[in-house]
Amino acid sequence: MRTSNGHRLALYPLTGRIWAPVGVLATAFWDLRADDAGENAEVLARAAEVWPAYGAAARSVLGEPAFSGAWDDPAFPEPPHERHWLWPRDLRLKRQSPYRCAVWHAKGPEDRITVLGVDLSAAPSEDIPRGALINLDCYPPEDR
Repeated sequence: MRTSNGHRLALYPLTGRIWAPVGVLATAFWDLRADDAGENAEVLARAAEVWPAYGAAARSVLGEPAFSGAWDDPAFPEPPHERHWLWPRDLRLKRQSPYRCAVWHAKGPEDRITVLGVDLSAAPSEDIPRGALINLDCYPPEDR
């Protein structure tokens, strides 16, 4: 569906079920794609440049995140199991994605985990153009 300001809002049911609670609420705010691989560094630089404004906007509503940092930050949260919404460390380091990430934990059983991130399109080689997308995802609470 589209929001009143034209953003796309997607509701994803839990995998493998016809009728199920929503598993993820996701929306994208910003994206940029390189026309050719020579622009990849510019796409990453531009994403890093606009990221602080989106992080500040989220903080003004959600408060300070439990984590905020880059794909290679040693404190980046690790997924507790293999089917988790966070990528495993080796894949995250290989793809540099999420390029930036902020995580707000659920504060109660009716709350949600909120993740603001800069996700990069996969680039199996350096000669493939990349894209960057700033998105906000909300997940059901989980045991930490």
